[in-house]
Amino acid sequence: EGSEHDYKIKLVNHIIKLIEQHNKKLKFSVSGDGDPFASLVYRYLLTNLNVINKDIEIEIVTNGILTKSYWPKMTGIHKNVVRFKFSFDAGSELVYDQVRRGGSWNKLINSVEYMVNWRKAYNPRMKITSNFVVQTGNYTDMASYVDLCNDLGVDEINFQKIDNWGTF
Repeated sequence: EGSEHDYKIKLVNHIIKLIEQHNKKLKFSVSGDGDPFASLVYRYLLTNLNVINKDIEIEIVTNGILTKSYWPKMTGIHKNVVRFKFSFDAGSELVYDQVRRGGSWNKLINSVEYMVNWRKAYNPRMKITSNFVVQTGNYTDMASYVDLCNDLGVDEINFQKIDNWGTF
């Protein structure tokens, strides 16, 4: 709420206008700095953007918690999403609860299953990807993660080393 929110929405409306008027190939990722479905500003962007029949490729990076609630409302980008990336960081609920505090294992799994089925029905070229940031609390869960992702029908499985962004 307030002037800062209003300013951000004004910026997003300008970005939407620029993207929709763009007539060359364009690729972008949302987000990497938090979950786009949890952000009012990112949700506004993804819900109001209409790039149907445009040469635009979008990658969405999410923790999966709010995917099922908001994805159906983002119809103007559905066919343009080429990669839907879920952050797992675990292969089991026990490890997930330790390394992704505040998350919901069941919502993540349900969201991945939902998007795998949605992709089959509506956008078969879209890739479902999973991310695993390797750290002390989860490295023993890597094999379980690979097995789980294979069982879920994930297309791409990623491992990344943890980086200290000055938070530990």
